[in-house]
Amino acid sequence: MAATGVPEIDALYASRGAPPVTQASGRAAVGVVWDLLRGHAAHPAVSDAVERTRARWRAAKKPGATPGLGGLPLEGTAKYGELGDPWRAQLTFAALEAFRGHPPVRLADAPAWRVDHDTLVRLSTPAGGQYRPLATRVYLTHVVGREWKQAWLLSLVAQHEGRGDFSALNANTDGAGLSVGLIQWAQSPGRLGELVQTIFASGDDRVTAARVAAFGTDSAVHDLLVRHTRAATGPDGIFRRDWSKKASDDPDAGRSRIPKEIDLLSADWLARFRRALRDPALQGVQVQRALQDFERDDRAMRRDADLAATLTSQRARAFLQDLANQHGPVGKAGKPGARLIFRKAWDALPPADRNEENLMKRMEEESLAILARLFRPDKTGAESPFVRAGRARREFFRKELDASVFPQP
Repeated sequence: MAATGVPEIDALYASRGAPPVTQASGRAAVGVVWDLLRGHAAHPAVSDAVERTRARWRAAKKPGATPGLGGLPLEGTAKYGELGDPWRAQLTFAALEAFRGHPPVRLADAPAWRVDHDTLVRLSTPAGGQYRPLATRVYLTHVVGREWKQAWLLSLVAQHEGRGDFSALNANTDGAGLSVGLIQWAQSPGRLGELVQTIFASGDDRVTAARVAAFGTDSAVHDLLVRHTRAATGPDGIFRRDWSKKASDDPDAGRSRIPKEIDLLSADWLARFRRALRDPALQGVQVQRALQDFERDDRAMRRDADLAATLTSQRARAFLQDLANQHGPVGKAGKPGARLIFRKAWDALPPADRNEENLMKRMEEESLAILARLFRPDKTGAESPFVRAGRARREFFRKELDASVFPQP
């Protein structure tokens, strides 16, 4: 395990005698409690407590929005760990009481709660298959064992790809085939194949056991899975698929040329991947693979000397990595990735205006233009949700990302 970088949390993990985390603790410590509670959102007792509390809140005509645990502010946002909102304070209190096995609580004007050493350890530990850990600071450091200076980018990008869920799946709603995991390794560009190959190449006994549990022992099926995911855009005709037809347009898009036993969008294969991705051993593989991909992407982008010399801040690095994860690090004519998007922004600006802020703004505009071409408005003229999500991502990394998330030198 590695230090989380949050002093109150690190001290509490280390000693039963350390002060507990309470509603009066610092924002970072409260945020860690939120991140851990989100992982237990599917626990029946916690889920029931959240719904009961929400119903009582509405019945009492209390002000403010009432999202569940999934709606708590994420790390990097200005309100992360901020308990000033009465609903967030009440929600934290109710979820913690339910996690401890206490009876449902009534609304309180100023709910007081505390997380001691034993509760913190329990929150961090799988319990009866109900725990769905997220790729947050506390999980990537304390459980997976990565230093925050290694893991901070992955945590932020994963939040915007699948809300940090290791088992997130997208069954071709965006025309990229099956996309899975923390950073949504996609089938169409072949990145899913890279993840699958990493899983099957591992000699770790725990990874092997998880792989067999999810995908069985038939070596022929294993070989077909690796070949299929690696050849999604390759020359082998049997594995070709018309990815341009999204599931939202045609649920059977391109399936006629996919062998039935390897149709990854079938319910059986989706269940297999979900089981695999939830296994702690394969979560470690995901983290390892993602960090390797990020290093490779960064090297590819910074082969552009102007980009390397201009986009140097931590904020710019985060903006670039998120952009590369969505568009690819380089791209090609007609399908530009992050480096080509930068080059277009650079060429469009006069030399005196080529600073980091202006370049990221122009890159955001170009990214949204690309997304708008890929995802057209619906029949009512409403903007595609993919474009809206892309705008939210670009704006978050460009101007909203709280600097407190950056690792200290």
